[in-house]
Amino acid sequence: MHLPIIFSKALAADAQALSCLIDASIRLGCVPDHGNDPQILADWLSNKSPAALAGWIDDAALAVRVARCQGRPIAVAIALRSGEICQCHVAPEYSRQGLGRAVVSDLESQLQAWGLTRATLYSTGSAQGFFHRLGYRCSGAALLFHGLRLRPMEKTW
Repeated sequence: MHLPIIFSKALAADAQALSCLIDASIRLGCVPDHGNDPQILADWLSNKSPAALAGWIDDAALAVRVARCQGRPIAVAIALRSGEICQCHVAPEYSRQGLGRAVVSDLESQLQAWGLTRATLYSTGSAQGFFHRLGYRCSGAALLFHGLRLRPMEKTW
């Protein structure tokens, strides 16, 4: 039996759960990117505290979209009003089940509702194939940021 997944705007009450979800997603799902390097992990996670997430949720310049199962956040995607996708994470126990694709699609719908015709992002190496399968294309040379190799990508609709 599959439980229903509901997509919605994040709520302030989600901040703690989203911070834990993002932390677990990065620590467990992005090992090829951070190589368990404590400094890279510390830098990557430094702005993903519950307080930071609460601020993002309340920021009108951001779209923070959540996938929920039985009321619990299990995936999150965040974008700026400019169309830049800044975060996309799935709880490790739900990875590789289509939730990443679904939450990005939900976020893209929000970007389209804002009148945007393009989304951009900086992908880690481990996520580049995922975004490529969603229609994103490399749009520039890779860059290093806090020890992470990031590739600019974009998608138009």
